[in-house]
Amino acid sequence: MADKQLSATAAAGAFQKEWFADLRRRVFDERQPYALLQADVPFELFDLLDIPAVSNQWWAAIVAAKRQAPAYLDAMAADGHHEGLCHYCSLGYASTNRARDGRWRELEVKVNRLGVRSSRDLRVQSRKGYFAPFEKH
Repeated sequence: MADKQLSATAAAGAFQKEWFADLRRRVFDERQPYALLQADVPFELFDLLDIPAVSNQWWAAIVAAKRQAPAYLDAMAADGHHEGLCHYCSLGYASTNRARDGRWRELEVKVNRLGVRSSRDLRVQSRKGYFAPFEKH
C-alpha cells in the first residue's frame, strides 16, 4: 500500500504538468504578458483577468530543482547577504558584477513583448537598484 500514490496526488501532478505546459505555451510561444508575484498575492485575481502568473517562490524552486541553487546561494554569500534574508525568495536574481565597492547599482527591467506599443501599456514594479557589498582593502 505504501508504494501506491493517492489518486489526489496523481491528479495534482497531472494538473501541475498541464498548468506548466499552458504557461509555457502562452508566455513563450504566444508571447503573452505574465505576472511574477510573491506567493501571498491572491492569484485568483490574475486567473479572473486571464493573466498567467508565477510566484517568485515557485521560480526559485525551479532554479533549485535544476541544481543551480548552490551556485546562486554561494554568490549571494560572497556578496555579503546575511543569513536573515530569504534566500529562497532571492534566487531569481544574482548579479554578475563581482566588484565589492559598495556603490549603488541601478536595476533596469526591460520588457520586450509583441503587441506592446509603449511602456504605458505595461506596469512593472521592481527595485530601483541596490548597494553592492563593500570590502575594505
